[in-house]
Amino acid sequence: MRKSKFIDTEIGITIRGQTWRLFTYKKFPKIIIKEVKYQRPNISITLGQQNPLVGSYHLQIRKLDYSGRPTEISTETTLRNETSYDIDLDHGQYILEITHHDEVIAKSNKFEIIITDSQEHLSISEDIFISKTDEFSPHEIYASLSATPTAYQELRNTKIEGLLPILRQLIKVNDLSTWIKPEEKLDEFFNQLLPSWVITAYPFSAITKKLWKNLHVFPQKSLYGGEHGKGFMKAKFANGPINLYVAWSTKQDKTQLWLMVPGEKDTIRFCDLEETLMLPCYQCIDCGEIIAPIAMNFDNWAPKTIMDHKHKKHRSVHKQFADVGNVESLQVEIHQYRDEKIEHCDSPFSVIENGFISELAKGKQQAETGEMEIPINPESAEDYKIAISEMVSKYSEKNYELNLKQLIGKHELWKKLELEFSELSSKVSAFNAFFRLYQCLKVPNAFAAIPKHILLLAMLLRYKGHHPQDYKFILDNAGTDERTVVKLTHLAMTSCPKLMEWSIFWAEIFFHHTAS
Repeated sequence: MRKSKFIDTEIGITIRGQTWRLFTYKKFPKIIIKEVKYQRPNISITLGQQNPLVGSYHLQIRKLDYSGRPTEISTETTLRNETSYDIDLDHGQYILEITHHDEVIAKSNKFEIIITDSQEHLSISEDIFISKTDEFSPHEIYASLSATPTAYQELRNTKIEGLLPILRQLIKVNDLSTWIKPEEKLDEFFNQLLPSWVITAYPFSAITKKLWKNLHVFPQKSLYGGEHGKGFMKAKFANGPINLYVAWSTKQDKTQLWLMVPGEKDTIRFCDLEETLMLPCYQCIDCGEIIAPIAMNFDNWAPKTIMDHKHKKHRSVHKQFADVGNVESLQVEIHQYRDEKIEHCDSPFSVIENGFISELAKGKQQAETGEMEIPINPESAEDYKIAISEMVSKYSEKNYELNLKQLIGKHELWKKLELEFSELSSKVSAFNAFFRLYQCLKVPNAFAAIPKHILLLAMLLRYKGHHPQDYKFILDNAGTDERTVVKLTHLAMTSCPKLMEWSIFWAEIFFHHTAS
């Protein structure tokens, strides 16, 4: 085991052809980030390594004044001491991180990027401005929907009248204030959380910075790859197991976690509970054990609980136990617990309605009209039904029918893209949540397959925005070219714009928020 060149080495026992996994032998790679240099658009990285190990390394850039997810620049199985990548960064202070299975194993010193006037490119936001009354060309709409996240972030504080709804969706998703209010306390911190199926395939392990307690956390709603969220924690006490309410948030790489006791023992949707109606949990400051009280007043606690946590110290009970639900918080590191799959309390089926296309086409369902919400409601199928209603309506018009049939006719391309995305899902986490939604869409006939095709197209466009350096590879592997994608994007935007809007919203959500 000591001679292994891998970070994780699986140890098992084989008897008569059958193998049982015993444990994983882990090594901690010794990596130092010696230097980071940036000359737009190239970042050069110099590392120092002792006994390089094989693993699954993720290199990511974190902007220090931004609370969103870091920008991933590469995934590697081995690390070279000298390497460089293309990435477009704007003004600001950054750090480079190297992670392995969500754990930061190396971190650079802070470095600052200052863009001079001679280096500054024209405002990207000007390139993506298309109003509802504009006659846009195929190339204009393609460029607008495949721009980098920075382009939409530039417009987040600008009041723009008449902008295409699909672009407003992209701006809204890229605006941090859509999701959180960093300056507020816990009960007012979250503007909107996303269902856990968007974020992760696994529960989380929250390791306390003090005393290294491992808390088994099951997110029900979350954001930014699990950096913020609500859910429950499985806890064991002398009088039996209990599920505790848990909420957490991350600021500048520091995660705070709060624990409370739900009022009802059979609670299922912890994410919807009101914090002000629950009792806070406490933590013994010496041993780190979590206490789930039955009453707020220490006088009503079991005497044995208080005596067990004296730890030969002469402290008042108020100083022995820290309130980690209201007053203080636990400082933790959040990791995915990949030995177990999570059961989501919501599923992708909640945002679609299978059969609605066929029923609508047969006249058995009434069309849903109106504008979709901005941002689209991530817990309702209403916006999906509005998008499908528009598509079915347009199909009855001859010119739109021909356009939609062209989209259907590209079935070989859609198959190849699906295969490419499947292969990419081990490296680009967005595709994991994409497939959770994609596989829920049932296809009884070719016409009903259009939502799946448009969702594939939306993921391809936003892949270009988030991973421009790898975009051409995916086109080559799928046997297509940029000209074809430009044409398909224009067909979709003219024939089923609301379905395109719905799909591009989810695609952008996945690229920003999905961890696995």
